[in-house]
Amino acid sequence: MHQLIKRANLYGTTLDVASNSVYVSIYAILAAYYVLMCIKSRYWWFNISFSCGYVMELIGFIGRIIAINDLTNESFFIMQNFCLTVAPAFIMAGVYFLFGQVAVIYGRKFSLLRPIWYSYFFITIDVVTLLVQATGGAISSVNNSEDVGKGIMIGGIALQVVAMTIFLTCWFYFWFQVFFKCSSTEKNRSHLVNRTFLNYLRLLFNVPSTRGYKANYLDEFYDPSFIEIRRRPLFNWIPLAVTVAVVAIYIRCVYRVVELSQGWLGYLMVHEVFLMVLDAAMISIAGLIFVPFHPYWVFGKENLLKYKVIKQKNVKT
Repeated sequence: MHQLIKRANLYGTTLDVASNSVYVSIYAILAAYYVLMCIKSRYWWFNISFSCGYVMELIGFIGRIIAINDLTNESFFIMQNFCLTVAPAFIMAGVYFLFGQVAVIYGRKFSLLRPIWYSYFFITIDVVTLLVQATGGAISSVNNSEDVGKGIMIGGIALQVVAMTIFLTCWFYFWFQVFFKCSSTEKNRSHLVNRTFLNYLRLLFNVPSTRGYKANYLDEFYDPSFIEIRRRPLFNWIPLAVTVAVVAIYIRCVYRVVELSQGWLGYLMVHEVFLMVLDAAMISIAGLIFVPFHPYWVFGKENLLKYKVIKQKNVKT
């Protein structure tokens, strides 16, 4: 980092006014939306997590806009780098809690872990990865320690990628159980009962041919306490919405690992287009998806899935 700070241009490239301004606008809208939802709805964990995440993304890109006229300013560089590195962890924290809510709505028997443990386990890992990355950044600023610090930062982001890989595994396993665990060819003659990858995709993507099957056959096996939530218009789109959002953030994290591994003067680091497409665009997609698929619109105005409900061990399903 000390070598980076001594460079005339900390970014290794000229920052583009137009693209950075576009993302300032997008993140300003998203930040405002999630902050307003803190007032409108009682899905506190989701609202606060996403508000923090997108406010930090906004601050990060404001830092880049300010830095356009002074590419040597260390404060602006640290401002944008810190915010854009940390923000996705807050966004994923909201997604982790959302997974717990979905697991309760269908039934805890379908989940690999207890619903609340998706928050406990993955948020803990996120905190650890942030501490590791912060440690790496601090070490990088010490003379003759840039390589060591960079290695630690790569390790932190790589751990985040591993955590998200585990999360995606749990997520796809959960839906496999929801779609196929209770299916029976003796009771149901639909071709959707067959445990094929194509049927899995059909059910996950909520294609029209699957909707009657879900409502008329599968729903009887789910927790009857939340049948009204499952009947809401947007609910069956949640598997696809969360999958797209998490995969987008996953792409961003993989990009960050490769970027850092190349070093401060690496090809990805000094070509801003990669940041715009593989980082900013991915985080934007995640935020935009949850504008229409916010829990307030999907689960209902009344939050029936508070922390104490998700935390319960035994629920009759």
